[in-house]
Amino acid sequence: MKEAIKVRELVKRYDSIEAVKKISFTVNEGEIFGLIGPNGAGKTTTLRILSTLLTITSGTVEVMGYDVGREPDEVRKIISYLPEDAGAYKNLTGKGYLQFIANFFNPRENKSMVERGVAIAGLGDRINDRIDTYSKGMKRRLLVGRALMTNPKVAILDEPTSGLDVSNAQEI
Repeated sequence: MKEAIKVRELVKRYDSIEAVKKISFTVNEGEIFGLIGPNGAGKTTTLRILSTLLTITSGTVEVMGYDVGREPDEVRKIISYLPEDAGAYKNLTGKGYLQFIANFFNPRENKSMVERGVAIAGLGDRINDRIDTYSKGMKRRLLVGRALMTNPKVAILDEPTSGLDVSNAQEI
């Protein structure tokens, strides 16, 4: 099985604080992998490094064979990242938001991408309502739909079930 993510001896320091301490792991293609640990353990920092948002202090990180430190642009082409604190444009409808995001990608696939996002979000007719009328869980479902509608090779989701009820969290 091909490795989607390979992390070796990863360290991230902020001055004297070591946020990530020599972690190593591998995630194979098709595998769902979760980072579990106490608050402050470096989970979000690790995901931000995988997503090319933070630089590595030491160690190596590869996503689909691309070195995150040396080839961040290539990594960004194949991943989707959903931060824990992501937001959406409140004055748009859910579908309008998905269309807005899809416009950043291949225009020929725009319609099918939006349809995929709508299906993943599973908001029914509420997809046509303004986002500022959504509950926290509905917003999170919309954002998960946004993150996955592009069919990324690697989806990096930070707390994807935050704000969701038990049945929706299980579905995710």
